[in-house]
Amino acid sequence: MRTTDEQIAGQLGDQKKRAYYESTAARSYDPGPQQSCPVSEPHISEVEAFSRVGIEVASARTQFAPFNSAHEGYAVLLEEVRELEQEVFKKYRDTRALRKEAVQVAAMAIRFLLDVDNRGL
Repeated sequence: MRTTDEQIAGQLGDQKKRAYYESTAARSYDPGPQQSCPVSEPHISEVEAFSRVGIEVASARTQFAPFNSAHEGYAVLLEEVRELEQEVFKKYRDTRALRKEAVQVAAMAIRFLLDVDNRGL
């Protein structure tokens, strides 16, 4: 069970309550207009997320040969992570682009796992 700010503050004295709320307010993150997300997509379920990753893994395995080495797999995975990083640090985030890159990271991690395990790289 999660403890709410009010429950925590209720256990503190008046001066500590004020200090707690001030420190909590300072820590809370307001994305503001700089981090707004103009392109949004509805929430997806875990099943949908796993489905998207599975489709991406299957697509990658049909389009590209298995990794030749763990180093190659790492390089491909790192490239996907950097593409996700670029989307994350954009001034205006696109939820669809974030999800697409996250799916590709997950797919390449699974592909790495499969190729390293199956081929003993």
